[in-house]
Amino acid sequence: MGQGAIIDWGDEHNYSYQAEMTFESWDLPPLVDAQISWSDLSIDLQGRPIEPGNIDQLTLIAFGLSEAELVDAITANSLLQSDVRDYRLLEVADGQDSAWLSDFGVLGNDFEPAQSFFASSDEWTWLVSAWDIERNGRDEILTSLHLNTVDKASPSVVSWTNTSATFEFFPDLQQARRLTVPEDRSALTLKWDRLTDPTTGNAIDSLSVDRLVLMHFNATIADLESDFMVELSNADSVYRSDVRGLTEWTLADSSDVDGEPFTGFSSSGLWVLGLECTGCISPIPVVMTVLEVVESADY
Repeated sequence: MGQGAIIDWGDEHNYSYQAEMTFESWDLPPLVDAQISWSDLSIDLQGRPIEPGNIDQLTLIAFGLSEAELVDAITANSLLQSDVRDYRLLEVADGQDSAWLSDFGVLGNDFEPAQSFFASSDEWTWLVSAWDIERNGRDEILTSLHLNTVDKASPSVVSWTNTSATFEFFPDLQQARRLTVPEDRSALTLKWDRLTDPTTGNAIDSLSVDRLVLMHFNATIADLESDFMVELSNADSVYRSDVRGLTEWTLADSSDVDGEPFTGFSSSGLWVLGLECTGCISPIPVVMTVLEVVESADY
């Protein structure tokens, strides 16, 4: 990476947010196979249209958390590997819109409900999720629901609908200090070794918070805040960089989806910088900062 001016990115620049997420819960008998159908699914939890036959992958995960704890951990981006008790997945065939729990597996080991589909408890929660693999360079969750295993439940088909999962996100991008950057210069090195995880207060985990995203919008901050997740998809310029294991990056090494390199900041529009966890269930950026572009002579 080339070296230029150093931009020190710290906690004082990070946005704040409130998020609310809910998952529908289906009662199923423990240790019994069940069918899951997503034929009626046409909108993901962010309100974006999806085709049921175009879902790439399903995951079936047992977490050592209650339902409430699990939802809180997802919205706070604080899930730990140690929270996972069992993990199975299903590669969905083109046009497929239903599956049985027994279709799931991992590394050639089939999931056997009669042996492994244990009853739910305050320390055992099942979550089944639908994924779009490599959407915008990350594995992105589309929707989820709880499978609540209780002894008196009757076998049934679990039917995913557009209301099975809800997600509301309320960011505040205006209160944090803006990160100042010079106009029309690309040889700029970002350093974020001072950033801490807003959930834990510990240093950012550079192995999980693994992607830098730089976006330009022909919009105002208020526009972005009003419909944040949708507006993120409408950026007119996006530069994504794999920064796994790093705490600094030279922006001249970033490129957009067409391979065009970043050539510098313009003074018009709105520039936003973020750090993402591409392997996390939550779609929420861990860090997000509004940039203030100034003339190079003033920098």
